[in-house]
Amino acid sequence: MKVMLVNGSSHLHGTTMTALEEMIKVFHSEEVETEVVQLGGKPIADCLQCNVCQKTGKCVIKDDGVNEFVEKAKTADGFVFATPVYFAHPSGRIYDFLDRVFYSAGGYDAFKFKPGAAVAVARRGGTTAALDGINKYFGIAQMPVAGSTYWNMVHGLYGEEASQDEEGMQTMRNLARNLAWMMKCFAAGKAAMMESGTWHIGQFDMGDVTLDFNYKYALLPKDKEYASVIGGENFGVCTGTEYKEECVDFLEYMMTAENNADWCEIAGKLPTRSDANELKDFWTEDDRYAVFSEEMNYAVARGPHESWPTISEAIYTAEQSALLGEKTAEDAMAEANNVVAPILEEVPIAEE
Repeated sequence: MKVMLVNGSSHLHGTTMTALEEMIKVFHSEEVETEVVQLGGKPIADCLQCNVCQKTGKCVIKDDGVNEFVEKAKTADGFVFATPVYFAHPSGRIYDFLDRVFYSAGGYDAFKFKPGAAVAVARRGGTTAALDGINKYFGIAQMPVAGSTYWNMVHGLYGEEASQDEEGMQTMRNLARNLAWMMKCFAAGKAAMMESGTWHIGQFDMGDVTLDFNYKYALLPKDKEYASVIGGENFGVCTGTEYKEECVDFLEYMMTAENNADWCEIAGKLPTRSDANELKDFWTEDDRYAVFSEEMNYAVARGPHESWPTISEAIYTAEQSALLGEKTAEDAMAEANNVVAPILEEVPIAEE
């Protein structure tokens, strides 16, 4: 089983490669072969729209690796396209490369039904826009999209800074595990189950991803009782701001029941206020959102803890190994507890 990883940076050993190297460690531990394609500093031409490839099956430009990549893609099982962020979008070189790769591939047979993942690396902002740009290729080629425990991004200006992004590195490791799991499941012809959130409704049902199989949203399976965790976005006020009163006014405005309901409906999220939930039929009449609304009755907020990335990864890894049948649930959670218990013993989770 093989995954191909494309480094869309001109730097062979920069921040983007740091993110990919973290994934490669996991792929090798999962016995998945890897091949890295370095776009590097060489010129990559954009598509001429000459349509020669539609007759010959190959791009007319033959000296920058596009045709070679398409040939290798035919025998690959999964893909990772990683890019630095330039002005809130993917690098021009990876756009040029992927435009010609997917257009010249004719019918997308080299990519169809094979899982793919986008990775964006930035000093600060623009990552979600860059991810959206790359995800467009997966959507049109009928490729399932792999996600992680956060959006697939790492932050840092230099390679050593990226490696210090603890949550970003954790996201890369979990992304690699998910992609390996998807490849193995598809190869075995097994039906898949994934833990999801309301963000996947927009991605799967209303976005660019085309899924050629039936699926539904459901509560997490239970033994004795249902359970889930709550995550999400937060508003905050920086301690050094000169506009504390204005910030407080804004927070009070956003957190009224009416405004909380309006904002969450637009964003496709669940409101934090139960009385906001009652103001609209959005979360009860739509069968998909109704499942997540029901799950809120059994959900518990995660953290807060300074070592939450380590705690989360231990639990997540244990859960994956149990779901894949590699370990019993008891053994998997015992291993997770060996990691988590000493951390909580030293620094307990704060109680309200």
